[in-house]
Amino acid sequence: MPRNGSGIYVLPAGNPVVPGTVIQTAWANGTMSDIAAALTGSVSVDGQTPATANLPMGGFKHTGVAPATADDEYATAGQVQHQSFNVVQAAAMATVNVYTGTMPLGITSFTDGMFAILVVPNPGSNTGPATLNINGSGPHNILDGTGGPLSAGALAPGNIALLGWDGTNWRSVLGGAGSALGYTPVNKAGDTMTGPLTVPSIFTVVAPATVGQPSRLNFEAPWIPTVANQAFCNIQGNAQQVAAGPQLLGAYFSFRSGGAWDATHSPGKMMFHTTAITAGASPTLAQEINPDQTVRSTRGFFVTPFSYAPAAGAAITLDFTGGPAAGAGAGNGAQTVQVTLAGNLTLTDVLTPLGAMMRIFFYATNLGTVTWPSYVKWPGGAAAPVLSSGPLKHAIVTICNNGTWALANASVY
Repeated sequence: MPRNGSGIYVLPAGNPVVPGTVIQTAWANGTMSDIAAALTGSVSVDGQTPATANLPMGGFKHTGVAPATADDEYATAGQVQHQSFNVVQAAAMATVNVYTGTMPLGITSFTDGMFAILVVPNPGSNTGPATLNINGSGPHNILDGTGGPLSAGALAPGNIALLGWDGTNWRSVLGGAGSALGYTPVNKAGDTMTGPLTVPSIFTVVAPATVGQPSRLNFEAPWIPTVANQAFCNIQGNAQQVAAGPQLLGAYFSFRSGGAWDATHSPGKMMFHTTAITAGASPTLAQEINPDQTVRSTRGFFVTPFSYAPAAGAAITLDFTGGPAAGAGAGNGAQTVQVTLAGNLTLTDVLTPLGAMMRIFFYATNLGTVTWPSYVKWPGGAAAPVLSSGPLKHAIVTICNNGTWALANASVY
């Protein structure tokens, strides 16, 4: 038994011998064999002895180790901390858009998900799609985070590109081109853009494949304060009138005022100015809303011109579509209209977009009656309700265009 379970060597029984003992083969050979076995099971300092089992360190560590130079060697803590195995060394671009360099240990094949850190050489700005050749493994494409080719200038000299291997190409791990490939993101607050921002001059809405399905385009337009209490934004859109009567299509705009402005640019209210761009449409109109309050969604190119009061006995068209039409209510362009009665009122048309829900607020309903177009239908086939029956003499009528009829419902107050 060369060693006990704690690694301590104990001489065989009969040892040590006393002076004057005659050397005998039974005693001496057994002791020498036991010592030889113990030495054989030891790790030599010159590296001759390979380990044959796990070597527990008992809480101690190897110190004074050299940096690893092969992939079957220990890495030092310094190599790990400095990302030595992932940094592309001696990076160069002798040919435009072709980057070359080395990585430690002579690696020429890469594992999915592994990183390569490229410090872009100077000069070395790419002019378009680029490749990276590591240790002579061959040129591999450098793609943006979405898998597309790099745009010109994405790799700027001195910048650091963090790239991940996707099995075929090196790809930015930041998504899109990313700041790691030469772009600096702009924060929503506190940052200043250093160059021009180009956006499309016109937003295009794709028409639906089936009549009755709405087309929708959602976007945000920043209202940037330029001087105290003023903000400007330009929105342009397109609406199309496809038929007479209640069957009309168009475009909606919805505006919201942000409430978190600084003390220098903090208006009590926001004033939205919108202008019709179709021939014959109403001129520039405006509407105020309080901070952090949403203005009623508008249809067409301009905001509702507020409530109005037709003269007694008037015959008008209520146009919810935003397009030009005849009558006192032409082109109001809103989802909601306010009408104050001064006498009997005849609605020759109630033009509503296909599938849209519109509202009419009637005030002073005791001062006159309302006559509706024949295509306006009421629940259960009933006749038009008497709006003056409520004690407050106010009424709300909701109308939805189903393509054939304008389906209406009334609440009186």
